[in-house]
Amino acid sequence: MKEIGKILAAVDLSESSIRAAKRAAMLALAHDAQLELLNVVESGLLEQLRVLLGSESSEQQLDVVDNTRLAVGALATDLHEQYGVFAAVRVVSGRVVRCLSDETDALGADLVVMGARGQNIAKDILFGSTAENMLQKNHTPALIVKHAPAQPYQRVLVPVDFSPASRAALDLARRMVPNAELIVMNAFIVPYEGQLRMASVADDTIEHYRDMALNESRYHLRQFLRAAGLGEDDCRSLAVNGDAWMAILEQQKKQQCDLVVMGKNGSGVIEDFLLGSVTKMVLRRASCDVMVAS
Repeated sequence: MKEIGKILAAVDLSESSIRAAKRAAMLALAHDAQLELLNVVESGLLEQLRVLLGSESSEQQLDVVDNTRLAVGALATDLHEQYGVFAAVRVVSGRVVRCLSDETDALGADLVVMGARGQNIAKDILFGSTAENMLQKNHTPALIVKHAPAQPYQRVLVPVDFSPASRAALDLARRMVPNAELIVMNAFIVPYEGQLRMASVADDTIEHYRDMALNESRYHLRQFLRAAGLGEDDCRSLAVNGDAWMAILEQQKKQQCDLVVMGKNGSGVIEDFLLGSVTKMVLRRASCDVMVAS
C-alpha cells in the first residue's frame, strides 16, 4: 500500500480548523509525514477592503495577509511543542475551494484534513460546507474533523456496498489507521418491502425475504473481505438491515467508533465526481470524524 507521505491541513484559525490541525499533526507524527498548514485569505475579503479603503487598501491587504501568516505560524509552533511535528506554513489569497484544490495538487498531498465548520457558518449552511465543496472537486482523500483529538483513532467503521469506492475506503482505512480496530459493515434492504406490505403479503414471507437478503449480504461481505486480503481475525463484519445512511449512523454510535471511513460515492451514483447522498448525510450527521476516500 502507498505510504502517507504528505498531509495538508486547511486552517482558517477557527476552533474547528485548529482541532483539524491537531489531528493532522497526530497523523503526521504516526506516519512520519510532511505536514503543511494552508490558510486561504478569501478574495472577497480583499475586494471589500479595496472598495472600503480605496487607495489605502493595498497596505491593509498586506496587513491582513501578514497577520494571518503570523497567526498560522504561531499555530505551527504550538503543534511542534505539543506533538514534535514541524509544519510548513502557506498563506494564499483567492477562492477557498480552488486554492485548496490547487495547493493539494502542488504539494502532492496524500490526505487533506479540515474542520467540519469554518468561520463563515452562515455561508456553509446556505451553500454547503467548504468540506463538502472540496470533496466535490478534489480527488485526494479527505478527513473531516469534528472533535478535538485526545488519542489516536481506536475503532474505525467502514461502510461498504462492494463498489470500487468501497474498496478504496477499506484500503484507505487500513493504510491510515493500521492499529485501530476495524469494523466493516454493509447495509441491506429487502427489495420492494414497502410494496409487499401494501399488498398484504404475510409477515412470515417478508421475514423469509429478509433472511435471504441478510445471507446474501453476509456472503458478499465475506467475498469482499477475502478479495481485500482480510480474514476473520483482521476485522469484524456486520450486515445490517436498513437504509444506508441511517444504518451507518446507528452502527457508528452503537459500536462506539471514533472514525468512519467511506467512499466518495457508491454504486448508485452515475457521475463519479459527485459526492454521494449517503456520504453527504454521514458527513453532516455523524458524531465522529469522517474520512472520505477518493
